[in-house]
Amino acid sequence: LHYVGYILSGGHLDVKIEEGIIVADMPYYGDDSPNCCPKQHTVQTYAIRGGALVKLSEKRAPIAKSE
Repeated sequence: LHYVGYILSGGHLDVKIEEGIIVADMPYYGDDSPNCCPKQHTVQTYAIRGGALVKLSEKRAPIAKSE
């Protein structure tokens, strides 16, 4: 194993690998979001390049409401 970096998440983090890309999904807490119930989430993508973790993209989207 070789250390390449870390993903700053604030504690809650879902990570998966899709077609060689690391996908990190985490809640986004805005000023009006209680700690229990974020209204949005952030999805970041990463790759390992030159022995380092490199962020490729970041997007924020509303959390889908469950029925």
